Amino acid sequence: MCAGAGHRQIKPEGRWFISDEWERLEVETNASWNAFCLYRDYGRERGILKTLVLNGIPSSRYGAWCKWSAKYDWVKRCGAYDVYLDGIRRAEREKEYVEQERKYLAATGLLLEKGKQKLESMECDEVTQNNALEYIKTAFDIERTIYGKDGKGSVDDGIPRQLEIIFDESFRDL
Repeated sequence: MCAGAGHRQIKPEGRWFISDEWERLEVETNASWNAFCLYRDYGRERGILKTLVLNGIPSSRYGAWCKWSAKYDWVKRCGAYDVYLDGIRRAEREKEYVEQERKYLAATGLLLEKGKQKLESMECDEVTQNNALEYIKTAFDIERTIYGKDGKGSVDDGIPRQLEIIFDESFRDL
């Protein structure tokens, strides 16, 4: 299917793609369009026979559906639809990652502030070089992990990470 012939083109985030290959073709009949919609909506595991059986359609319609599939290029159109849906899901996951990163950064800021408050409220004889440095080091380590600067990979390597924050009992009631 070429980009001409009345197809809309959209340029999301710098790349062009045909936006409506899976939409109804002008030459498609109502029956073939409805059949295509049922077929299309079964996702990557779709199949004509599976669609017929799951929708209670007589298997005698299999031949007609196969002809429509070939004539109206169902496999290619469904492939384009799958790519489109994958793009939507990927964009949603990326938004979730960004939001999670914001939450981690807020927690890091809170941890730094609480560490500062704890250090300020401690008596001089309670503050040791080790515990003061440990509070600050923990906050910096969390921040480095969030930004992928901990030597364990980065957010960009495609591997989702879960950050674990364990609070010291001495922070209770702050």
